[in-house]
Amino acid sequence: MKKPVVGVLCSTETIAIAGWGELSHQAVFVKYLDAMTQFGDCSPVLIPSLLSGAEGWEISDILDRLDGVLLPGAGSNIDTALYAPARAHVGDRDCARDQTAMRILQHAASSGLPVLGICRGMQEINVALGGTLYTALHEVCDHFDHRAQRDSEFQARYSAVHRVSLPAKGWLARNAGTAFPEQKSYSVNSLHGQGIDRLADSLQADAYAEDGTVEAISHVTLPIFGVQWHPEWNVPTSPLGQLIWARFRDACHAFMAAPRKERV
Repeated sequence: MKKPVVGVLCSTETIAIAGWGELSHQAVFVKYLDAMTQFGDCSPVLIPSLLSGAEGWEISDILDRLDGVLLPGAGSNIDTALYAPARAHVGDRDCARDQTAMRILQHAASSGLPVLGICRGMQEINVALGGTLYTALHEVCDHFDHRAQRDSEFQARYSAVHRVSLPAKGWLARNAGTAFPEQKSYSVNSLHGQGIDRLADSLQADAYAEDGTVEAISHVTLPIFGVQWHPEWNVPTSPLGQLIWARFRDACHAFMAAPRKERV
């Protein structure tokens, strides 16, 4: 049976290679690709992050052939110039990814292309649709530190560390109550330094951390949604992770099945 083809946005990274020095690469963690194929029932292809105006580069040529897009996490932060020009930028920049993500989301908003944003990807959704971010969440009054515990073993950093509440009107609460009726609480991992400040008007919050940080969002009418944590880890033991990949799978299959002229 044919599977949806989903584009996975790469980040621009400089990687040191012995004997060659530091070279620019397009990169994405394999963990995202594994989760998509195992639990999302989709076939991934990589989308490069290139600055607009690059010779021969037109992202619409790629997007028109896709049934969905995954915006994964990354080590860089979205340039504050895109949502709060007066604020100083914090952390590394990836301007090529910023530009590419914004163009992807503009296309998705007009075409109905499904989008799942994870960590940085969720923040990209909010910014593209008119929202803003906290540039250093741990410095905001009454918010705790959501950054990765760098003194922990790598895999342990992706273990659940705090609980989330699910608003009754959100899609996560509606589906979790049906799929996991005996589950009383939900916990997620936390590896982000930034977070949502003002939520875009076309989005709703589907999960909150105990300090009020927005942890999941969805578009009110379109199949565009995201989570601040990393659901690509520990999916078999994560009820929320299973729901996230199932929703993305279903949205991509529905988009693939719809006649082109009916895609909105």
